[in-house]
Amino acid sequence: MQIRHLHRLLAAEPALRHTAFDGTGDRVARVRHLRAVVERLARVERAPLAVTDARTSVRDGLHREHMTLDSPVRGSFHGTLLAPPA
Repeated sequence: MQIRHLHRLLAAEPALRHTAFDGTGDRVARVRHLRAVVERLARVERAPLAVTDARTSVRDGLHREHMTLDSPVRGSFHGTLLAPPA
């Protein structure tokens, strides 16, 4: 995560702090608002990802897959998938 993006996130007032769901009002609108906040904070993108490299290993029964992904929006980044023994 870029430092300036992190500083901007930390400086922003939490949008959901004083709007707790009390059982009244439009629940669907509340869920949409919550999803939008999470997507904004997590920087969710709708662009397709391409896997440029993948390495799989098994150690102590734990399956690991280290991947390099390429995004037209974010560029290249790394991810790891973990799975317990079957």
